[in-house]
Formats: sequence, structure tokens, C-alpha cells
Amino acid sequence: MTWASMIGNVWEWCEDYTNPERSPDAVVDPAGPPNGLERVIRGGSFVSTTSQWVREFRSSMDPESRSRFTGIRVVRSTAEKSGVAMQQPDDAWFSRYNQPPKGFERSVGLLQPLLPNGGAGAWNARADEIRAKWKRLLGEPDSGTKTVTVRPVNEASPQNFSGTLYQLEMEPGIWEKVYVLRPRSPAVHPRPVVIVPYYDVDSPAGANLGGRSFNGGVRAFAYSAAQRGYVAVAVRWFGESYGEWYSEAMANLALRHPGATGLGKWVADARRVVDFIETLPDADASRIGIFGHSLGGKMSLYAGALEPRIRAVVCSELGIGFKFSNYDDYWYLGERLAAAPAGTDQHELIALIAPRPFLLIGGDQYDGNESWYYINAARVVYEALGKRENIGYFNHHKGHTPTPGAVNAAFDWLDRFLKQ
Repeated sequence: MTWASMIGNVWEWCEDYTNPERSPDAVVDPAGPPNGLERVIRGGSFVSTTSQWVREFRSSMDPESRSRFTGIRVVRSTAEKSGVAMQQPDDAWFSRYNQPPKGFERSVGLLQPLLPNGGAGAWNARADEIRAKWKRLLGEPDSGTKTVTVRPVNEASPQNFSGTLYQLEMEPGIWEKVYVLRPRSPAVHPRPVVIVPYYDVDSPAGANLGGRSFNGGVRAFAYSAAQRGYVAVAVRWFGESYGEWYSEAMANLALRHPGATGLGKWVADARRVVDFIETLPDADASRIGIFGHSLGGKMSLYAGALEPRIRAVVCSELGIGFKFSNYDDYWYLGERLAAAPAGTDQHELIALIAPRPFLLIGGDQYDGNESWYYINAARVVYEALGKRENIGYFNHHKGHTPTPGAVNAAFDWLDRFLKQ
């Protein structure tokens, strides 16, 4: 049934109570608050006007009230809408994530081939070489502890989910902010998990939690994940907490862990986040995904490539190639990037994720047509491992900020691979 067919005649009662908080634009059919005074009504009636004051034909009324202008409408789901993505034909489902423009169907540009000779057997040895090279390049520090230590800071019960803010000990005496969002409904079985790394936890949660920066709206991936039935774990980038600012944070990193890069420090932190998830009784640690945008996209790529317990990876507008973004900045790889062996680039990291699912989201600012080179180069490995459809690219062509449609495409991808 289309929205247009719901307009007019009488307003229709909805199950949700009125929610004064606007959900992020990417959330599809968000759950309402668990209680309230008025329930939502939608659609307008036979006397409703079409002026700017109709507020999208959305209003609310006391559920005990009666009116000649409000009623109900009986609906049912159609057969083709009732199934989940896994029930659709693979080729039809996958085509959404495999639409390279003309000239980019198979080309890898100037990227060094990952499998010049051999198939899956040859890849195992090649992967070990690539992994060892990247570990040397990153200088991943030792966290110095294997014990998971957290201290709850506060708990909140927003209208659409429950949230707990923790401090997680990343290394002895060094604590990082982690915000766990859970769906409002009780879990019958442990839920799949989505990690959302970003500057601070506020933007992923869609709420100002007192961090240094807050940018809500469509980037509230953790909020969206909780709405879709995941345990969502938002985590702050260490650059926001390891020192007064990035320069001081990196100075502290050099003092505590000589030779470590900023991205190497993040990979160590990501391992601690996964350790923490394994302690959560309502989280299914065998179904962990990670979804990040921009800085968070870089964090997602590196964590997914080097932490095998992360089972699915989505990166949005990170700049998948070294030349596409600022990887030489001192808080990422710095001078270490210039010293990388010839041919080193991030198609190797995508290949290290294989055969686990990887999706790139582009918007033509940092990831555009040339990003297909990286997908095509890594797909050779996915094909050798028999998982060609586990890698995809969705370009919304609307700039750096993802569109609601792109975010929904990303969650459809995660649903397919984490909700089986």
C-alpha cells in the first residue's frame, strides 16, 4: 500500500504514542515511546486542508477520545513484502551493490594485483605476507591487559531504546567512552551487534551526551541500529580523549607506545571493544558488524581488516584509496605512509576482510568512480574464496554525508549477513 492511498477520508489511529524526539532521517518505521498521553494519527480527513500547516498529515489524540474525523484502516502485508532479503534471488539482491559505471566494470587502475598467480590456496600465503606488512606499518601497541574492565557512567531510557554509557579501560589507567544502545523490547536470544566508531559517541547515538562534538541526523548509525534490533556499541576515537587535542594525543601515544601510528592505536582499541562485547549477555559475539562514516569509515576498515571477530564491515565515504583522503595526517599514518613498500594501498585491507562481507558507501566527494578499482582488485580474492557477492559498492552521488537511502542500503547489507 502506498502512502498516497492513506491520505484523506478519516485520520487513522497508529499504535505508537507521540514521540516528541525526531528520529534520524535514516530510520525506517521507528518505534514509538513505551508510554504517553496521546497516540499518533496519520493521513488527514475529508475536511483537512493542503496548506503548509498540515505537518505531513501527522497529529495525535487522546486514545479515549472519539471523533467523526478519525477512524481506522485495516491493512495487511503483501506477499512480496513479507519476506526478508535472504529470500530474494541472489542476483537481483546483489545488483543493488554492483553497478559500476561504464569503463569500471573490472578495471583495477594502477593497483598492484593481489593474486597474480593461483587461487584460494595461493591467497593464504599472500594474506599472511600482507597482514605482516600492515602490522609493521601500523605499529599496533600492546594494550597491556587482557582483563575487560568497565565502569558504568550513567543509564538513560530514551523513548526508543535504552542506553548505557560506560568507560572501558583500553590500557592500564586509560579509559575510553563507549555507549551501548539496546532495543526497547526484551531480547529472547542474544542479538547481533553493530559497532559504530566516530569522533565521539554523541553523533552515533543521535543525542547530545556532553561530548566534544555532536552532529545528529542521518549519521546516527547506532540509533538506527538499535531501532533495527541490534545491540549498538558507539565508541569514541582516541584522538578525542588521549590528550587535550590531536597533537597532544599523538604526543602521548609516542611517549607510551613508541612507533605506534594513530590507526594502529585504534586497531588495538577495537580489539578491546570486541573483548567487551563478548562480556555482554544479550550480545551475540559471533555476529558483530562495524559501520562507520568518514573518520569512522577509516576506523571500520582497519578494525575489520585486522580483527577477525568482526564479521561484516561497512565503510562510508572514508576515501578508500590513500590518494583519496588525508591518510598522511599525523593522527592516521603520518610519515609512515611515505615509507610503505611500493604498491601498498587499501585494496589489501579489503582483501584481508575476505571472505567476510564488505560494503563501501560512496558519495563522490572522497569515494567516487575510481573507488571501483579497489572493489574490483579485492573482488578477485572474494571470487577465489567462492564469495563473490560478499563485496559491494553503493554510491548515492550526493556528497560526503550519506543519504537516508544509502544508510538503509547499508543496514539491509548488514541484515543479510548478520541476521541469518
